[in-house]
Amino acid sequence: MAAIKELNPSRLILVKHESKKGSEPEKEQKENEELLRKTVGVVTEIEVVTVPDPYDVFEVAKATVKLIEKEHGKGHSVYLNITGGRRTQGLGVLFAGYARRDMLRRIVYATEEENKLIDLPVLSFGITKTKRALLEELAREPENMSELAKKLGKTRGMIYQHLNDLKSRGFIDESYKLTVAGRLALL
Repeated sequence: MAAIKELNPSRLILVKHESKKGSEPEKEQKENEELLRKTVGVVTEIEVVTVPDPYDVFEVAKATVKLIEKEHGKGHSVYLNITGGRRTQGLGVLFAGYARRDMLRRIVYATEEENKLIDLPVLSFGITKTKRALLEELAREPENMSELAKKLGKTRGMIYQHLNDLKSRGFIDESYKLTVAGRLALL
């Protein structure tokens, strides 16, 4: 509610996870949605988007990236509030913000104690075009490093230098497979 009061959005998109039918979390979600509709739904359009697994950070981020692109494409200012939901779900939303940082106005978190908004930095994954192209090629699982170097127009030595950097930053593992961080960087 703190974010709604301060940001005064004309449109609110809630990203929630599917709860087991009849469970306490499902009842609580429904009650919270109903409360929002009764209090701010009169002046604010509310849309609910469901993600199947709040623990799948990549899928939450992917779904959120689509929402950010859709809203930005309509010319809307986009703010992310990562307060609600499971922590991993909030992280997925945060990582989506990093993937589309140029489309955001702010990322906020509301404290539980004072219900005060804290602005979070809008960071990026900080990869160069060459490293992004390398990650894209690794996602296609190339046959060998010579083929990869040729495709990217780089020497094998340069490719290995980039691979070592990507590995040290957690974007790929020891066998040059993309990690979750590598997949997030490609969103």
